[in-house]
Amino acid sequence: MLPSQDMIASILHDMEWVLPLRHDAITPVFKAFTFLGFTEFFFAALPLLYWCWNKESGNRVAMLTLLAAILTLFFKDLFQDSRPPIELAVSNLRPDSYGLPSGHTLMAIVFWGSLAVETRNRWILVIAAIMIPGITLSRLYLGVHDLEDILGGLVIGGLLLTAFLLWKRCRLNCCSETTLWVGFFLFPVILIFVWPHGEVTGKMLLVSGFYLAWMIGQRIEHRLISFRSPLRWRKLAVALLGMLILMLLAYIFRSLIFKVGVPRSFAPALGGTLIGFSSTVFVPWFLFKLKLLQRSKS
Repeated sequence: MLPSQDMIASILHDMEWVLPLRHDAITPVFKAFTFLGFTEFFFAALPLLYWCWNKESGNRVAMLTLLAAILTLFFKDLFQDSRPPIELAVSNLRPDSYGLPSGHTLMAIVFWGSLAVETRNRWILVIAAIMIPGITLSRLYLGVHDLEDILGGLVIGGLLLTAFLLWKRCRLNCCSETTLWVGFFLFPVILIFVWPHGEVTGKMLLVSGFYLAWMIGQRIEHRLISFRSPLRWRKLAVALLGMLILMLLAYIFRSLIFKVGVPRSFAPALGGTLIGFSSTVFVPWFLFKLKLLQRSKS
């Protein structure tokens, strides 16, 4: 006997089963997992990978992760699916955005999955195997997503990661590098023009600004500095000082944007653009001048 529509809807949307699973001892654990899926985490993690680990691999992980974020925001506004009732959320953590797909789930699959693919490291694979289900389950446990949202994130994230794996394996020469770069650059611009149901969200402008500035800045950095990944103790120095400089620049940019009175509709895009350029150009230039980063020999 096939399940009825009401039964399917109940499975996908009913969150009452979560309540008995909650315990004060494990709630902080799931809060920690869910923190690792917020935009702020990726805005910090992606530059660190780019500066300290491997510039080329870090750039690929960053591009794929930012594309995942852009698609998440687009599909959320396309489906306009409500989240579970706010009464079910732990500590009123329920965001104001729509639910489907779960951005935390989608981003966790893409970020940790692509990182495991790029590193080919057993320990990174183990970490990814912990982080992906941990972040995913945290959204259910905290009551901010239902099962339908999670499944949507799993499907879209899985398709993106699969496409990345196929590209890594095949490296099809169907178009030039420049054509590919232009296509990826225009992708969020096109989405903004075909945005469903009215105005583009501020978060979409923020992420798109970061993404586009990252793409341009990565090319500027290659011409201006072309640094190579640091070795040994320099990695830690680059990570700590680079993040300190990035946070300082973010604070200065934010203060200036508010002080100058940039229109609210434009402020997120400007903020994301400045942070994107800071991540790929300004901070590497500072670190290069401090002799913590060196030019590539090639």
